[in-house]
Amino acid sequence: MRPSPLPSQSRVPCPDLCRSLPRRFGRPSPMRKSGRGVVSTLSSMVTRFFSRSESTSRPVRFGSGSPTQSSSDDSTKTMTDTWYSIREPQAKLTQGDIITECPLLTWETPKADAGEALGPTPVDSVDRLSRMAEARKADVVVMTQACDLAQSKVSNVVLCPCLPLSKFKVRWEDSEKSRNQVPSPKAWKRLCDDIKDGYMWNLFMMDSLPESEITTEHRIVDFHAIFTVPRTFIETLLVERGAKRLSLLPPYREHLSQSFARYFMRVGLPQNIKPVW
Repeated sequence: MRPSPLPSQSRVPCPDLCRSLPRRFGRPSPMRKSGRGVVSTLSSMVTRFFSRSESTSRPVRFGSGSPTQSSSDDSTKTMTDTWYSIREPQAKLTQGDIITECPLLTWETPKADAGEALGPTPVDSVDRLSRMAEARKADVVVMTQACDLAQSKVSNVVLCPCLPLSKFKVRWEDSEKSRNQVPSPKAWKRLCDDIKDGYMWNLFMMDSLPESEITTEHRIVDFHAIFTVPRTFIETLLVERGAKRLSLLPPYREHLSQSFARYFMRVGLPQNIKPVW
């Protein structure tokens, strides 16, 4: 059974339309004999309400994973079509920042120690763990909440790998072949559609940016692999490199955060609902 799509894909009322509704009336006042009557006042309010431009009263349409404004007038859009902004090296770290070739610590279990029990003393355990640490580089996206970073509430930053789609495809093809499966174009398209529409709990797809000062192809974020790196280390690294970086813009940044939360909050039921329909 497929999980349900993201909650953000459901239709929601338009905020602009809600703001345009008149406020609740208070105690009715006696009708005045002179001046504008009640009928004239209501008629004027209705006229003003329906004279609003079509672009601001039209509801927002949510597609599969990428919310867009249904209006074609760029000057009245409340959401941006651009997924990314370009940030300077000195800019403060925030959620959605993409850091390429970021140094990370991973854990590799030596074959000789795979079946061994932990040492008898805490010193042995610490030494064993230190020997399992391995440094490597990977493209990552910052997952720590933007407000926590802005207010300096965290000393470590949570990161998830974001693999370019071309490299992800190579790994997928190798995985399919190892299971004696044929990595057909139809299967690849179905997988990409499932990731884009939110049916793959542990994967998230970022859009491409082909024409910009900094370009990127589609990227796949993997929530299975989570890393923490000291914040001061990353900020120093970015300044030393002196290179600009891409960063997700709202609401795409929040869309990523929501998918991350959905992955951790999922519940496995021992008995599913038995349909009678």
